[in-house]
Amino acid sequence: MNEEKSKDMKVVKKKSKQMETDGGFENVAIGSDIIRRNQAGTRWESDFLVDGQFCVAALRERIERADHMIPDGVFQWSKWIPIKVSCFVWRARMDRIPSAIALDKRGVQVHSTQYSACVSGLESTDHMFLRCPFTVDLWNRLWNWCGITPMIFSSIKEMLNYIAMTGQCLKRRTTLLSIICGALWGMWRARNDRIFNSNFNSSELVFEGVRAMVHVWIKHRHRKGNFVWGEWLKSPLYFV
Repeated sequence: MNEEKSKDMKVVKKKSKQMETDGGFENVAIGSDIIRRNQAGTRWESDFLVDGQFCVAALRERIERADHMIPDGVFQWSKWIPIKVSCFVWRARMDRIPSAIALDKRGVQVHSTQYSACVSGLESTDHMFLRCPFTVDLWNRLWNWCGITPMIFSSIKEMLNYIAMTGQCLKRRTTLLSIICGALWGMWRARNDRIFNSNFNSSELVFEGVRAMVHVWIKHRHRKGNFVWGEWLKSPLYFV
């Protein structure tokens, strides 16, 4: 079994190198270049065929050897942040979370597309996390707590890109990223709590929950640092 698998991978690598030499891998990131219709429109064709069949291993082989960056920017993954939270923020950055607007566009029946925290705007990703009065008040509390002048961002992507370029101290930047991700996660949990449990928590209560949650994250994921709760409350960016 292992010998057959090894032979198949050798064929894939050989075929992959041959297609790359022939120029078949140009613009491979574009979906229409991975698999497409022939000119007659009678069948599908692809540059990633092995023995006449589409081969996922050939596509992966090419992706792993790609030397270009994804044009959408770099998402910063941190071991201080739980993986499920990082995945959620990553999806929110791309506007790929199940907000009421997103579900409605996909034909899913929702009770209302109004955001439950303010009922003054539609439940889109940007309104839910950046523009709602409830959210703005929460962000102002977080900025003041971190000793940062309150800022306004047009999108989550812009916020994360700004944080990735802020300061020269990696630990402080990672701490700030953890706080931001904790805030986004806390807002989402509060939103779900309102919808599914009819619990309407104030922005102050959500803020206090975010501070406690992120403190636990860093305390159990960072090996060295000052874990005194009182010091964390005073100055989080100088906590680690």
